[in-house]
Amino acid sequence: MKNLHLQGRQFPLCRSVLFFICSVGILVLFLQGCAAPKRNPVPENMVTRVRPLQMEKIRVFVDPWNKKDMEAFFTSSLTPLLKKYAHTDATLTMLALSGGGDGGAFGAGLLNGWSTEGSRPQFDIVTGISTGALMSPFAFLGSAYDDSLRAVYTEISADNIYSIRSIREMISSRDALADSMPLAHLLTTYVDDQAIQHIGMEHQKGRRLFIGTTHLDSGQMIVWDMGAIALSGHPEAPELFRNILLASASIPIAFPPVYIQINTDTAHYDEMHVDGGLINQVFGIETLANILVKQRQSGQPINAQVFLIRNSAIKPKWEPAPRELVGIANRTVDIMINSQSLGDIFRNYVIAKMTGISFYYTGIPADFQTGQHDAFDTDYMNTLFDVGYQAGKTGSAWESQLPGLEDLDSLKQ
Repeated sequence: MKNLHLQGRQFPLCRSVLFFICSVGILVLFLQGCAAPKRNPVPENMVTRVRPLQMEKIRVFVDPWNKKDMEAFFTSSLTPLLKKYAHTDATLTMLALSGGGDGGAFGAGLLNGWSTEGSRPQFDIVTGISTGALMSPFAFLGSAYDDSLRAVYTEISADNIYSIRSIREMISSRDALADSMPLAHLLTTYVDDQAIQHIGMEHQKGRRLFIGTTHLDSGQMIVWDMGAIALSGHPEAPELFRNILLASASIPIAFPPVYIQINTDTAHYDEMHVDGGLINQVFGIETLANILVKQRQSGQPINAQVFLIRNSAIKPKWEPAPRELVGIANRTVDIMINSQSLGDIFRNYVIAKMTGISFYYTGIPADFQTGQHDAFDTDYMNTLFDVGYQAGKTGSAWESQLPGLEDLDSLKQ
């Protein structure tokens, strides 16, 4: 991983708090009095009504205080699957992929090993956040894209993800410390127009791929129906598709937001989108559960199972915190992110259990130790890929019970 040198100190780029510390220093030293680059955000009263590329029904704002629009969006999108599985003994299958940066090598290896083992399903629904978003197209398209998935997580380095901006570039752009253009090029190579066309074809069959980004102006997560975008036939659809993947993996302050242009009959606006992991580390299970409850209440029950891949450790690791500011700050951020992730897993586990969805989860084993390593270190990712591959190949990865919650079966409705 590249390091950022500032006032004689060397800082690892991968920690969000460090980006904050460095950016504050840069702001104080260089940016005071500078005019900020202009943008034209969508007015608040139009935010949920505007349509990228004038496309209908390709996204929804996730408002925890008003779930009506979200449930209507998902119910409409999932109608083909609901019709397919109602009144049958077949099981609807969902895969939820979490964030985790270079920890995505674990999930990539697991999916490859699962293909080798032979029981990997063709997932009806795939959801992805952050690094989970980057791997989701390959997971959705199935084993035929395993080689591409492996290459993305074993044949790259930090140079394929970002480049550190010069002080002059930071001053002129003022929106990030690094440039994510290398990652954009990587997406163009591996998520090419042909892959996007294949996703559109699978969408036409009823399968669904959803990605989450954070909409900075509203502070809400947006869920994108990627198959609908792929199937649209719009000449700019592939670019929008890849921009959404890039946005979902764009750690704020570290990487620049992805600016999605919104054109209306009277004006041109831009939206700022960043890492969906700011709000949720995984998503979709709760919404699916709510829809399936209504299906059961209407006399059309559906069997469902969910597989959740946590691209990081499930159990917090013991790590001595150094007695210095940056080290304490880094450890604090690690703990906060891990706590959010575990909260997401526990919440979704409880919801699945209470609504009768079979729930299986996995993550990087607690005993996996490699010592200190740079972010997106090729050797580290290959080692982690192999750990995931063996777990998937042997079928030993999946757990169906979270510790301390074994009695939840009694809460099923």
